[in-house]
Amino acid sequence: MALVTLQQAKDHLQIPTMPPGDPDEPDLILKLAQAEAIILDYLGPRTDPASATAAPLVSAAILLMLGRLYQHRGDLEEADADLWLAIDRLLKRLRDSAVA
Repeated sequence: MALVTLQQAKDHLQIPTMPPGDPDEPDLILKLAQAEAIILDYLGPRTDPASATAAPLVSAAILLMLGRLYQHRGDLEEADADLWLAIDRLLKRLRDSAVA
């Protein structure tokens, strides 16, 4: 279940339209899947990320994480605290209380 489309990811990252077969597109698709998995793992198994209340917040958190993964490609140490603080503020009320 994709909560953020590839086009939304490109728009967020301000990437111009990629031509078919662009060598950077598979990397972007991978990072989008990774960002979504990280955020869904953070929420916990009992949270429905697609619910009407959660979807916009979850999408925003995925885009934040995607920006970090895309921009820093493998270097997630610098400024991680600020990133997770922003994600926590977005998703605190949605997070599975058994995990929190």
